[in-house]
Amino acid sequence: MDLDQETGDSADEPAGDPIEDGGDEGSGEGAAPLPARLGLGLLCGAATYGVMRISLWSDTALESALRKAHVPAPRLVMAAAGGVAAWGLAERERRQAGAA
Repeated sequence: MDLDQETGDSADEPAGDPIEDGGDEGSGEGAAPLPARLGLGLLCGAATYGVMRISLWSDTALESALRKAHVPAPRLVMAAAGGVAAWGLAERERRQAGAA
């Protein structure tokens, strides 16, 4: 028995599944045109950059405020406050799920 017959492979058949291959990326039905995809990528990148800048600014401002208040370990206090806030949100969510 030939190896091609055992596996069902033949040199005449294409190697991949035509449904999974999909051909060219942008040529599929329903695919957005390149300028729209580039614009969306730019918008998402700008939004991510803005959120990170605000996050770093607020972190620095909060740490500076705690240092001015003579808190001995401001980063530890910030971490503890974040943990308490996360616990409180999870507890509230758990109560709402139990009431539903």
